Amino acid sequence: MAIFAVTEHNKRSNANLKLAQILSCRGFTSSITNTYALELLVIDGVDTKKYLARLTYDMITPAYKLQSFELTSSNEVTMKTNSLVTIIVSLFFLVAPLPLCAFAHDTATRPMNVILPLMNLDVDDPAVIEMAKFAIAEHNKRSNNGNYLKLAHILSGTGFADAIYSLELLATDGAITNKYLARLLHTKPNYYELQSFQLAPLLS
Repeated sequence: MAIFAVTEHNKRSNANLKLAQILSCRGFTSSITNTYALELLVIDGVDTKKYLARLTYDMITPAYKLQSFELTSSNEVTMKTNSLVTIIVSLFFLVAPLPLCAFAHDTATRPMNVILPLMNLDVDDPAVIEMAKFAIAEHNKRSNNGNYLKLAHILSGTGFADAIYSLELLATDGAITNKYLARLLHTKPNYYELQSFQLAPLLS
């Protein structure tokens, strides 16, 4: 996994980094996707630097995907690793993080468990309505079938760590109204990313 992260970063950045040591590893799991944070020592020419690599593993594909590869200081590593729950990608939102692996060369860099509660959203909140409209607009942009949806009603919404949101929506497609589950990621102020938009059973 660590070798894959370094190799993938080298491909994307036209770099020539070499793995020196794995300092720590932390994982979060769900039934579909796992995500990992690796703290690495990497050789860059004559220098050895510390990086934080974040990867996901899709058990359906199955394949690893490098989400980020960041140069970081010693003090930043633990903080960034612990805050990984705020940037978990793909379909495992709303699942309490479970450690898949955890090891480190000392306790100063060992990640801590971070379990944050789910938050029920007010479906009449203008911010939630805007989030729902964004999810549908983004889905329409990505759709190639020409069937554009319109928001009918927000049934429910939950948030996790003020970063991951799940919305149950009713949306119309012409004369048909269906239920959808939208999942969004909130990584910075006034910015959302639609992670998935799926048709859901009306009775669930």
